[in-house]
Amino acid sequence: MQAVSCQGLRTHKLLRDIESYIDNCPDSALAALRGIDTLSLCTARLRAEYSLLSAIAFDKNYIDTTDTKIIEPAVEYFSRVGEKDHLMKAYYYRGLMCDYSNDRDNAIKDYTLSWDLAQTSNENYKFKGQICSALSRVYSYNHNSNQELLFALKAEECFKKAGDDYNVWIMQSIIPFCYGNTNKWDISDSLYNAFLGQDIRDTAVYANAMMNAVKAKVRKTEPEPALACELFEKALSMGAKPSAGNLSVYAYALEQNGNKQAVNSLLPILNHLKKTPKNFGVVNLWEYRIFKNRKEYEAALSSFENSVAAQDSMLIIILGQSLEKAQKDYYAEKASRLITETKLRNTIYAIVLIIVITLLVIVACQAVRRRKEWIKVVGEAECLRNDLALLEEDNARSDSNLSKLRKEYVILFKEQFSIVDELCSVYWSPAQRNKHERTLRVAINAVKSISEKDNLESTINSHFDGVITKLRSDLPNLSENTYRMICFFIIGFSGKTIAILMNVGVGTVYTTKNRIKGKIQGLDSQYKKLYLELLS
Repeated sequence: MQAVSCQGLRTHKLLRDIESYIDNCPDSALAALRGIDTLSLCTARLRAEYSLLSAIAFDKNYIDTTDTKIIEPAVEYFSRVGEKDHLMKAYYYRGLMCDYSNDRDNAIKDYTLSWDLAQTSNENYKFKGQICSALSRVYSYNHNSNQELLFALKAEECFKKAGDDYNVWIMQSIIPFCYGNTNKWDISDSLYNAFLGQDIRDTAVYANAMMNAVKAKVRKTEPEPALACELFEKALSMGAKPSAGNLSVYAYALEQNGNKQAVNSLLPILNHLKKTPKNFGVVNLWEYRIFKNRKEYEAALSSFENSVAAQDSMLIIILGQSLEKAQKDYYAEKASRLITETKLRNTIYAIVLIIVITLLVIVACQAVRRRKEWIKVVGEAECLRNDLALLEEDNARSDSNLSKLRKEYVILFKEQFSIVDELCSVYWSPAQRNKHERTLRVAINAVKSISEKDNLESTINSHFDGVITKLRSDLPNLSENTYRMICFFIIGFSGKTIAILMNVGVGTVYTTKNRIKGKIQGLDSQYKKLYLELLS
């Protein structure tokens, strides 16, 4: 027993030594950890510390492991004993392993748990920056651009507080990209200019930033296609590897710059890249812009239809992922509440039993003791009432979170169908209408057929808790065209777009919308607020 104790003390000291130099000499730390006899990890704490240090060493040596079993002992032990600093790191590294295995749902869950713990401490800003950077990256994978930007800005702030100039520079190369994902192209371009004006600390990072800056140059209010082409070519010379999206943007910049011959030589390459499903939508979108610029409307229409189909497919996947996450979070929270309620019920049963026993004892005890015991029981009952009040507050917060998620779905619908509004605005332009009317009508018919084929009403019902079915029940006398118009309002079509799709005047669309809102205002329905929220 004494030998085991001595061995444990030696292992504990060795782990402390490794922890002291793991940041500066991660290769030596990993070698030392591999040299430890696991039989010497004779306590749960030693196993947890070894687990956490191993995960840190793998990360700092750029070994992208996906085996979460490495970090599980640390998560289990530090969550049980409540050591927040160690648990924060354990959650982060488990999230990182899930991230490497493309398990985005569990990655974002663990990163969020790590971030919640990090906010309770005013120290370790560098690690807070790592958590925020990871959250920004995962939100980018899930196309949640607002959260991606929010956590990128938080990461930069944390690295600044930590005095970590290199990681601040890294985030300054990423933040303009995040602004671009939220369609704030002028801000994105301005930040890229500021970043590219700094000294180069990492050639690969700098070249990648130049490659991404090309898109901001051609999408901002006053495009600079010549400068965009120059940036792209300079990035190539520095070793940057363009994605299909980068190459498509470069082709469009060449088109804007009048270099049609160079664009024609790139089109076969883009057609080849479209064979990969993940490239299909983005390449078609930029080809649509190229052909539209050339006034080759049949080719533009074909690319537009392909882009719409790809966006529709991506929208369903994203909404499905978001809904799945919302359901998982809801049921997890519900399970937690049920456990709490069960504990409270058991506590109540125990208190009742104590009261019965106390009453029997009171008969033989002095009056003063009886009074003290009764005061104790009353105090315990008051604590229970306070706990129940806290549960009701938790339920109210859960309802608020679900309402917020529903609003994010509406925003996501509107973003995905924005290209349809762009095309319809051309149709309504008096200068262009006669020239493009036939081609645009074909596009509009394509959009109509897509919405009918995919059963738009059923899709909206599935993601908004059966809202159209509920509306039909509350307002049964509306026409089918009115219900269809309501669906178009929910997914974010403008009045002009709806007028084209419904074959009515624009004034009729807005009159109908106001009439529908008036009918909803007069309803005595628990869903009235939801209806008005989706029609706003």
